[in-house]
Amino acid sequence: MGDDAIVALTYGPSADWARNVLAAGGSIENRHGRREITNAEIVDRSVAWPRLPLVVRGALRVLRVRDFLKLTLLTVGDSEI
Repeated sequence: MGDDAIVALTYGPSADWARNVLAAGGSIENRHGRREITNAEIVDRSVAWPRLPLVVRGALRVLRVRDFLKLTLLTVGDSEI
């Protein structure tokens, strides 16, 4: 099974990189290794807010961020069962 990650779309859902992720999927790398994106979808605050720390929600509220990208990630090498 995958883990979910929430990415704030500070430039909105029409930003080129967000559209590319939605169209092509792909993978990301972080300090824990490479992760494959198995699903990506645009979600609103009602989905994202409960998953974000209070201080992050406050900052995003000030920035008036309304859209988020929800990514389902699979660690490369894992297998879905």
